[in-house]
Amino acid sequence: MADILNIILPVFALIGIGYLAAITGLLKEDVGDALSRFIFTIAIPALLFRIMVLSEFSGANMWAFWGAYFSGVALVWLLAK
Repeated sequence: MADILNIILPVFALIGIGYLAAITGLLKEDVGDALSRFIFTIAIPALLFRIMVLSEFSGANMWAFWGAYFSGVALVWLLAK
């Protein structure tokens, strides 16, 4: 139970802090636009790169990874078509 609270409580605390900052006018709308641009163009690609560099795949069945990835790609491609 403590592990769940240690993970979930900070997330909801940050959501609450952001909500209060928006209500009080501490952060304007243009700050949110700039922050989302930063997150999607710099932060998430850097995080994904770091995860791929530091991941350890020894002993893993790579065919399962490939199958999961390409089946997801095929599903999205079929649904978007």
